[in-house]
Amino acid sequence: DNARKTVLGGYIEIVEGFTVGNFYGMLVFSFLNASSQAAVETLFIMLLADPKGYAVDERSLGRSSGNLILVDLLVRMVAAAAAGPAYDKIGRRGMVSLGFLILSLGVFMMPSMPNIWPSLAIARVLFGAGGTIASLAPLVADYIVDEDKGKAAGFVTISGSLGAVAAVFAVNLLLSAHITLVAIHQYTAIYVLICSGLVVFLLSSRFRTDHGNVSLSEPSAGAVESIESSSSIAKHPWILLGYVIGFISVGEMFLSASGLVMWVKVKYGAESQEGSIRATQLMGIVYFMVLAAGGFYGYAIDRISLFKNVAATLALSLIGMLIIVLVNDVESYVTIFGLMIWGVSISGLAGLTSVSYTHLRAHETGRNLVCRLLLEKKNS
Repeated sequence: DNARKTVLGGYIEIVEGFTVGNFYGMLVFSFLNASSQAAVETLFIMLLADPKGYAVDERSLGRSSGNLILVDLLVRMVAAAAAGPAYDKIGRRGMVSLGFLILSLGVFMMPSMPNIWPSLAIARVLFGAGGTIASLAPLVADYIVDEDKGKAAGFVTISGSLGAVAAVFAVNLLLSAHITLVAIHQYTAIYVLICSGLVVFLLSSRFRTDHGNVSLSEPSAGAVESIESSSSIAKHPWILLGYVIGFISVGEMFLSASGLVMWVKVKYGAESQEGSIRATQLMGIVYFMVLAAGGFYGYAIDRISLFKNVAATLALSLIGMLIIVLVNDVESYVTIFGLMIWGVSISGLAGLTSVSYTHLRAHETGRNLVCRLLLEKKNS
């Protein structure tokens, strides 16, 4: 059957060989991944400051959380380099399953470790590595035709934002009901394990081996070769831009969660339950704006210059953060306005990262470096 396969009433066309179920699996995947990450990042600072948790005082909270997040980020870099080639060898189902399994184990361990170093750090490492492994499946790049990648990325951003909003809302409800942080972590891990089964089922198609000029018939490169390849192709300005966007996007995601929660906790007092609830409310505002702007960015990526999208996104990010820093008041409506602007910028970075000209497949086989990169803008 060579008929065009589309979803959403013909709005988005799927690459031949993939299914409508794969497309909706991609959206469920985005929801699950974003909701689990948002829940844990929102709870992490609370867990450190909780007298029944790790009881870190306000003076040490920033240093302790920063060191743990730094370890997390370093592990994510290593995991990404190793998992890319592993996806080509093992396939989508196995790697996504492995990622969510490791992530769930880390979430289960976080609230019950005997100390911060090295026990909690190990749990954080598992969480970061699992989340990275699960996130690396290039679903938009594989499933969607080039002309519709921007629109698809918009729906992925919307789905992920819904997951983040739902997670923060659920955490807020559980905290208001005086559910312990240990129990909330356990609920999150169980949720990830159950939902990951549905995701793996929906993503059950194998990677295609005949798309364009990409061939996976030869052995894929190892982690070191992948890093060398990435460094080499980064000489191209579009590719370098993609790396920079990805770096900024990850940084903003961590800052929007851990940084915002820590700021509110310090303002209210590290042990304040009211501060924890207020932090989840502000996080909800940020993620709601990510959700609200997701569809617009998906439309804009396909129709407006990439440079204009990047410039607008970074400008909004700077404006939003400046407002928050200058007002420095967790109760102010002006702060909420700044958070809304910041949320819009995070939505833009997420959408750009999903479909940027560099966020597509690149493989190094035993003899050849084979790259399929969208290096020309539409209608150029």
